[in-house]
Formats: sequence, structure tokens, C-alpha cells
Amino acid sequence: MVERLLWEQDVACSNRVTPTIFKQVHYVYIIYSAKLDRYYIGESEDSETRLDFHNGGFQRYSKRACDWELVFKGQHASRTEAQKVERKIKSSKSRKTVKRWISGADNLMQ
Repeated sequence: MVERLLWEQDVACSNRVTPTIFKQVHYVYIIYSAKLDRYYIGESEDSETRLDFHNGGFQRYSKRACDWELVFKGQHASRTEAQKVERKIKSSKSRKTVKRWISGADNLMQ
């Protein structure tokens, strides 16, 4: 009751602070290496930084090449959702399916 009265009176040092909720967006990404002629599928909060990580040789699978380029980026509201899509793409185990994702409407790179 006292707090509410202070808010209503706009007393100094009692200004309302609106809590900020940061919703972290996650991305599913596909990178391609011409040297290896391979695709790599992953999930990250920041796909560009992750690409630098792959090209820097810090990832076991991708360190065999340093010419990885981002060919697909799909945005998702949560990490869980992004991981589901990542698993869906990986589970297809088909280069044709990966290419379909790259040319699809969900690709932010187009």
C-alpha cells in the first residue's frame, strides 16, 4: 500500500524501472567449404562469429579447411526451436535436402 502511494505521488528515487527482457534469437546455419566440397550444419546465437570460429580452425570437424562460407541462416525464437530444426536437417543425411534448405524461403541469406 505504501509503495503504491509512493509510485502515485512520483516521489524522487521511486521512478518505475521497466524490466527489460532480452529474448535471445538463435540461428540455424549451414556453411560450405569448396575445398572439401562439404556442408556443415550448426546452431548458434551469432552465426557470423561462429563462422569466424570455424574458419579459425577451432572446431574439430571444420578445421580441415579455412574457406567456409555462410550459405544458409534461419532465425528461430528459442534455442530449443533452433536445435529441433538443426536435428531435422542433419537427420535427413541428404545433400539434396541441404540444398533444398539453402534455396528455400526460410534462408535469410537470400
